[in-house]
Amino acid sequence: MLRKTKVVTTKSVLVANLMWQILGEYCSLYQNISPLPFQLSMSNKEVRVTNFTTKGRIVSGSSATWMLAHTLACGYFLVSRLLLTKSSISNSDAIDNLEIFVNIYFLIFPLCLVGMSVTIAFYPQVAPNILNRIVEFEGKLEALWDTIPKKLSPNWMLSMLKFLLRGSILPVIFIGPGLVYLNLDPLHILMESNISSMWNFILNLVRVGMVYFLAAEIVKSAIAFLLVGLIVMQSMSQGVKLLREVLKFKTLRNAVIFCSLEIRLYRQFQVWSQYINAAFCNRSVPPLLFCGTCMIIFSLYGTMRMYGSLPFLVYPLLPASAVLMLSFQFTLLPQAAKSFEKSLDFVAFVRKECTVKYERKVARSLLPIGARCGPFGMISNKWTVQVANSVSDSTVSLLLTF
Repeated sequence: MLRKTKVVTTKSVLVANLMWQILGEYCSLYQNISPLPFQLSMSNKEVRVTNFTTKGRIVSGSSATWMLAHTLACGYFLVSRLLLTKSSISNSDAIDNLEIFVNIYFLIFPLCLVGMSVTIAFYPQVAPNILNRIVEFEGKLEALWDTIPKKLSPNWMLSMLKFLLRGSILPVIFIGPGLVYLNLDPLHILMESNISSMWNFILNLVRVGMVYFLAAEIVKSAIAFLLVGLIVMQSMSQGVKLLREVLKFKTLRNAVIFCSLEIRLYRQFQVWSQYINAAFCNRSVPPLLFCGTCMIIFSLYGTMRMYGSLPFLVYPLLPASAVLMLSFQFTLLPQAAKSFEKSLDFVAFVRKECTVKYERKVARSLLPIGARCGPFGMISNKWTVQVANSVSDSTVSLLLTF
């Protein structure tokens, strides 16, 4: 019997197939670690929602619920610890400060990704509704321009990203036992010294399990946000860029320009962008942006100030989380700003170059597309600069003050 070999192309119109391959690897990998109700068909680049059993739906919903409950518990323990520190004089100030630092860390980190976690657990149909439109846009763009340039990715990059993706499992596996062993998880406050060894063992297993579920949910949501965000933002910016190139080519060849096809396709991008903002960005982007900025500042401060104070197994989490959040902010933000700026350029070009009266009227109704941060407006280049300035200024202020 002949074995069917899997042929993977490396060229695509809007997004390199590399990103789809990494997304497929992510879906197959994290289904074995944390509840993930998605499957990706690489043949037609279609995301499907899997039919969860009742047990699977309960586990999927409980992971996101546990993230929220854990955040509330950390807030309560943090307030209790601060009040206790003020009301009593402790001989172990370093340990108290370390516990407060870890509580703040656990309080902020899950808040960054709670929107993505809730979307995966309770609104799984949002992801297919967003991602499955990209292939349709690629077909329509190829119909406009036969010689459309294709995005090419080297094979070594695919291997490197797969290696990094599989390496992301290590924090999920080891962070739970490590924090419980060092008594740095927020639930250690519930432990009592006069309980039997059997109950102590059972409670430690529960603590390890709780930290495992939290770490798995955070890593799963973080990678999903990064992959989906890059795929969607690259599709928007590349699609609008190609539409402008088509119109620019028309202006060089014809005196009278008909833009109806390009305007119609851009309006479809506009509707797609509005759905993404309503169903996903308004829920997920504000906590990632604002809590993520706080997390970057806090991680950079801890990396510089807590060197030598934290245990050897705990300290690497600070620079690792700082690198993770920096990669989020300064990978996704420029992509989101790029799609917004490209759409502004396209709208201005259409309004200027259209010669048909009806098309000029339609062009006035076109709006820029991109990622919206809730009521705070669209993400632009100005946003990226402000976030970078706030991170550097706040980190320096913390280091000089404390």
